Amino acid sequence: MFTKENGKKLVVVVVGCLIALAAHQAFIAPKIAARMKPKA
Repeated sequence: MFTKENGKKLVVVVVGCLIALAAHQAFIAPKIAARMKPKA
């Protein structure tokens, strides 16, 4: 059953995943860019 409490938990999980993904992208992107530069 979908309740407000379940909804809150779901939102927290989704937001947490998005933040983690954004942080991961921000952390990895410079390394990828640095790796690509010598080839270009």
